[in-house]
Amino acid sequence: MKLSAFIAAAILPFVPAPYTPTDTFDWPLPSKTVLREYDQLDNNWLPGHRGVDIAGTPGETVHAAGAGMVVYARRMVDTNIISIEHSDRFRTTYQPVRATVKEGDMVELGDIIGTLDDGHCLVGACLHWGAKRGDIYYDPLSLLTPDEVRVRLYPVSDP
Repeated sequence: MKLSAFIAAAILPFVPAPYTPTDTFDWPLPSKTVLREYDQLDNNWLPGHRGVDIAGTPGETVHAAGAGMVVYARRMVDTNIISIEHSDRFRTTYQPVRATVKEGDMVELGDIIGTLDDGHCLVGACLHWGAKRGDIYYDPLSLLTPDEVRVRLYPVSDP
């Protein structure tokens, strides 16, 4: 019986338990245009898109999506990243963002945390906004109250 449970756990897709944050969240940019949606992965260790890309312009101010403490505000490899820890060890991440905050700063919902860098999206500039609790990733749009979300697809051309 134990072996069958192990095999089932190894082959079944990973589905995170629903999580309802206790905090209030809002969009980190004025734009509500999603250029690339969140990809729910079958297994947490697989490559994928663990967040959403929101349309923006280089130099645009980026706002804290919720109140919390800045736990990361540095460059990682070739991208400027900010991570904010909210209540219940829930974190939101923002990239590529040139930080105007530093690690240890407390921020409130809507506070300016930095400016959007260019370079994440194929077309124009965008903010990659992610959400996770522990090792479990969530669609950051699920943090928002129902609102209009516009999805704009990239143009595709044949080589």
